[in-house]
Amino acid sequence: MFVKSTPYEQAYNRFGYIMENSTPAKKAALSMLLEMVYSIPDDSWNAIVKQFEKLKKEG
Repeated sequence: MFVKSTPYEQAYNRFGYIMENSTPAKKAALSMLLEMVYSIPDDSWNAIVKQFEKLKKEG
């Protein structure tokens, strides 16, 4: 029996897999990226999501 996971759970699992199975350079880059994302103020996220949605439609 398969348990359906949410997109958030899938992303969390993928990130964990990548961090466990990547080169040190990729781990360092992903850690820096995560720190950048963490530093973004909460009130900026709606604008960021809108930009991602726009890029997704264009791509």
